[in-house]
Amino acid sequence: MVQEVEARVNNSSAGPIMYHYLVTPTTQRGGSIAKLAPAYFAADSITHLQTSFAVVGLLEHYHVFVELVAATLDPTRLQDKLWINAESKQLNVHEGTFVSGTSNLLQLLSNASINKLRQITAVEQEVYDAGCRVTAAQCSSVIAHGSRTVSRLRPADCDEVRRRCPR
Repeated sequence: MVQEVEARVNNSSAGPIMYHYLVTPTTQRGGSIAKLAPAYFAADSITHLQTSFAVVGLLEHYHVFVELVAATLDPTRLQDKLWINAESKQLNVHEGTFVSGTSNLLQLLSNASINKLRQITAVEQEVYDAGCRVTAAQCSSVIAHGSRTVSRLRPADCDEVRRRCPR
């Protein structure tokens, strides 16, 4: 699988980032925004992550996401069995011969492949990084307000999320 990913990354002509295909190339005033689209939508997405979402989670830290949702919706854990069950049923886990998770796969790729991948996904990475920081902050907030919230989160959980967050 690693060789297949390396081949796809290194043999692709990266082309424009997906945002270019999702946006109309003109503003309401008629000005072109084709070159501004990726940065504009990344900034807009980051603003929404920081201000509009009650919970932001990372698939790599699914148990933290479930605990954040539980702290938001059921702070006294009246439905504790529901949250325990939700944590045990992550539907998007990778099984079989595939490498489990993007971060694990990235560790196996060559530096050349990683550098090219970073060029291709630079704008998307900005949004992911911001989501990561929001998740870490929400995690720390739940722990800091432990007297108001029953949670299984530990400081080590938040530290692990923060460790994955660049910058």
